[in-house]
Amino acid sequence: MICSKCGSNVVDGTTFCPTCGTPLAAPAMDDNSERTVLVDQSMNNPLGPMPTPVAPMGAPQPQFTAAPEPSQFTPNASQFTPNASQFTGQPSQYSGQPSQYTSQPQQTMYGQAPQQNMYGQPQQGYGQQNMYGQPQQGYGQQNMYGQPQQGYGQQNMYGQAPRAPKPPRKPLSKGAKAAIISTLIVGVLAAVFFIFIWPILTRSELKGEYVCKSESYEHTFVFDDGTFVVYDSDDDVVMAGTYEYDEEDGDIELETIDGYSYSASFDRDENIVKYYSSKYKSTNEKETLSFKLEEDYLETLEDSVTTAAEVALTNESIYEEAYYTSYYLEDDDFAYPDSDFTEAVAENLGYDEDKALQFLMESSYVEIYIYVYDGDVDVYAYASPW
Repeated sequence: MICSKCGSNVVDGTTFCPTCGTPLAAPAMDDNSERTVLVDQSMNNPLGPMPTPVAPMGAPQPQFTAAPEPSQFTPNASQFTPNASQFTGQPSQYSGQPSQYTSQPQQTMYGQAPQQNMYGQPQQGYGQQNMYGQPQQGYGQQNMYGQPQQGYGQQNMYGQAPRAPKPPRKPLSKGAKAAIISTLIVGVLAAVFFIFIWPILTRSELKGEYVCKSESYEHTFVFDDGTFVVYDSDDDVVMAGTYEYDEEDGDIELETIDGYSYSASFDRDENIVKYYSSKYKSTNEKETLSFKLEEDYLETLEDSVTTAAEVALTNESIYEEAYYTSYYLEDDDFAYPDSDFTEAVAENLGYDEDKALQFLMESSYVEIYIYVYDGDVDVYAYASPW
């Protein structure tokens, strides 16, 4: 027999040309043989593969012999085994025998052939076996540890029942939304107030006591409305006068009652007065002074005492007593005078009402000298040194 397409010599009875694979005329069949060769029409039949008829028992099997002239490119059957899903029921083009995939393929529950993976193996699904021959896991089955496969409505590995699904959240009402927005606005305003405004309002002001302690001494500054006083550890006044404070720079200009000037600074953040190399920390006690000093206080005091003494000498008995006399007054000498002249001077000064003079004299900070010579009066007022 000669192939009508490639012209190769083909053994009689061969169904396909071994060279080009062209179908040849079917051989004559035995009268007793009911064998039927079917061509798989599953590729074109939308209803799926047709059932394969089975030859009756005892029917003789046809014998096929190889072609006398082997082809140049005889394929290896193990290398070019056709895919059953693609060539079911079709003859192989690489051999003269009918395809081995003529049996009816396995069908799924939907009447369709199972799919294959990239290795030509059936695609795994629920109820099938995996690549290790183990049953494919699905809901209601056991996993590799022999535990029930978890699914909806089943218990987990700890024996706990599944949680009930959460009900859907209700949308917020207008009132709730307004309350949330109001709360956010109040929170932002509160944060701005406490972060920026509150520190400004609560910044320390230069007022009250500031103490500096060391092993050798203890001094205390008291600032009150333009008047300052410095005490030692015995509560004696060692310096007093007026001050001017620059809030922007924190500079403090001190001027004592005897006319000396000193510089200091105030740290509002730390509430500390810096005087030379010493730091005076606030005691948070807002001590106030019961008096107010003026600039050039001692000069004014000298003039006042001179006037009071001259008035006292107008009295003849006092004049005879103090004609050629000097008086040194300190501490409480004005409070408890030991002479008529001193008592008259204190009365003329208004010592009982002069809180500043009382404080400066009785704290041993101010001393007064009065010299009377032939009716003339000389007065000197001194402040004890630092």
